[in-house]
Amino acid sequence: MSGAAKILLTEGDAPATPASGQSAFYAKTDHLFYRKDSNGNEVVVTPGLADSISDGDITHAPTGNAVFDALALKMPIVAAISDTTLSGVPKIFTIYDGATPYYVKAYPTKV
Repeated sequence: MSGAAKILLTEGDAPATPASGQSAFYAKTDHLFYRKDSNGNEVVVTPGLADSISDGDITHAPTGNAVFDALALKMPIVAAISDTTLSGVPKIFTIYDGATPYYVKAYPTKV
C-alpha cells in the first residue's frame, strides 16, 4: 500500500472547544481517537478492546477471550456425576447442577 492515502495525527491533549457548529477530531496519548463538539462534549470515536467485561463500561469492547471467560463462569457447577451403561455401548453421564439433571451421551473408545 505504498500509494495509500494517510491521515497522520499527533497524539496529545484535547484541543480547546471548537466554535459553534464545528467539531474537532483528534488523537490522545491513550492511543484512541476522539471528537469534541462545540458544547465541549468529548466522545471516543474508536473504543478500545478490554480483556475483561465491566458493568457500565461503554468505552471498550470485550475481546473474544473476555467473552469466552465470562460465559464459562455461567456454566453450572457439577455437584455429582454418575454413569449408567446402556446395552454396553453408549455411556450416559448424568450431571447435576444442584437440582436439575443434565444428560450427556458419550461413546467409549478403545485405548
